[in-house]
Amino acid sequence: MSPRYRCHECGSTFDRPRTRSREVVTFRSRHDIAWIDLAGVLAAPELRALCTRPRSQLSIRALDWARFGEAIKRADPTVRFTVTDVRSGEISGGHRTATARVRIGQGAFRSRLLDQFDNVCALTGPAPGQVLEAAHLYRYAERGRHHDDGGFLLRRDIHRLFDIGQIAVDPRTMKIDVAADLLPFADYACLQGRTLQVEMAPGHRRWLQEHWRLHRSGRPA
Repeated sequence: MSPRYRCHECGSTFDRPRTRSREVVTFRSRHDIAWIDLAGVLAAPELRALCTRPRSQLSIRALDWARFGEAIKRADPTVRFTVTDVRSGEISGGHRTATARVRIGQGAFRSRLLDQFDNVCALTGPAPGQVLEAAHLYRYAERGRHHDDGGFLLRRDIHRLFDIGQIAVDPRTMKIDVAADLLPFADYACLQGRTLQVEMAPGHRRWLQEHWRLHRSGRPA
């Protein structure tokens, strides 16, 4: 005879439990600052009844603080406590080991772009080599290849904004288009409508048209 399972909440029984995945939020707290030992003041059933979700199966449950405070006063009038909310200002440090995907050929791709464009950000002009990055004009994670005419050099901050579509190049005019929420920043607002600082090959234009469609889909290309 196959085993049967029983739900603790509704009491239903079934042959095979259904499972589902859910995202959870974890919390960390410290209690040494204003700890008050209330062990034995309230019994377990009383505490469960004071939870916002008394029938929850979680080991840590949210309390209805107003009702909890009243119950403590009734059970032991000598207890004096207030709810203390203290968040540590210290950020955890150290290191952890992680597995990362490394782009094969990225160094050679950057060297090729430096030979092609020298130390020039395609959108802002000459810049120190230390801040210039090899930017793909397409989503490298999806294609996994370094295409010819598929990239140019961008200043680090411009590269990030280009990748998320906050800055794009209109393939019809080859002029820079800056998202509205960047316009309050003078360093980016001044790029609006400017022409590119390097010569673009036909391949570059095709990739820029794809980037425009991706991030400016509501506007014609």
